[in-house]
Amino acid sequence: MGVTIHYRMIADDPRTVIAALKIVREEAEKAGYRYAEFKDEGIVFMDVSPMIGGRESAAEWLREAWGGYAEERFDDVPEKPPFTWLEGDRYGTPFFMWKEIADRNGFKGKPIEGEGIVVYCDTAESFNPFFWKLGKYYVCTGFTKTQPFTAEEVEPNTRYHKWICRVLKRLEKLPWWNFYVHDEAGYYETMDEKKMAESFEAVAKLIWGVSSAIQEAIDEAGLPLRGVVAGKHDVKKLRDKLKDAVRREVMANRQMTIDDYMNETLDKYGGDPHRSLGAHSTSIFRGWGLFILAPSGRGRLGR
Repeated sequence: MGVTIHYRMIADDPRTVIAALKIVREEAEKAGYRYAEFKDEGIVFMDVSPMIGGRESAAEWLREAWGGYAEERFDDVPEKPPFTWLEGDRYGTPFFMWKEIADRNGFKGKPIEGEGIVVYCDTAESFNPFFWKLGKYYVCTGFTKTQPFTAEEVEPNTRYHKWICRVLKRLEKLPWWNFYVHDEAGYYETMDEKKMAESFEAVAKLIWGVSSAIQEAIDEAGLPLRGVVAGKHDVKKLRDKLKDAVRREVMANRQMTIDDYMNETLDKYGGDPHRSLGAHSTSIFRGWGLFILAPSGRGRLGR
């Protein structure tokens, strides 16, 4: 859960891939982001999913994201278009997995090789366009979660999100067989920073509500568990920090709500007293789930 940029690039000419990786490298150097170029192995297999929103919605997405689809199901990953299929109430798309992960979890698929570049951000997921080869085609399917998880992450994550969109705008101009971007913040399509801030805010409020409610339930049940988000943010500690701030303000004869506290903290990042950019020092989900810590070790709730 969290605002994410999804990207899919398919080329039928290796020169397009070379040019794309060069652009990412140049932009990373210009912006001062750490990066590394690499080659790696993986597997790819057909992932089958149920249609959500009806057949026409699924068909439209397959055309935009994958350049088209077949009307009949196939189980082997093809080496030429169409790469996807739509049949009945299901559709299939190629799914890439790193070799190390596949071997560790027993997944099987078509072995592939590729090369890419990873650009690091200390407060968000890395941007890592990696192109794997199918026949004469080169495919990149990836996403980067840029959702801020504390007030301190709002400014660097906003800057990073904008940087990724600028890079993708440059990449879009190359001669791709198919190029697709979906920005959950809406910034890529509009270049509207206010819209991006509103998306960050809406998700932050949702995640704060869910994570706080889960921790409250854990506390009420007297369980020796603590909610941890993004592998580092302790929900209970951050929630208690907010409560302490509220109590201090009440003692100063000022009825300050938690929302006020969030707003004040985030004003310097573009919020205002009526529209905060996110929750101050709140622990909100990074990746796929809320982590729960227990004396015996770490467990995972949800995926």
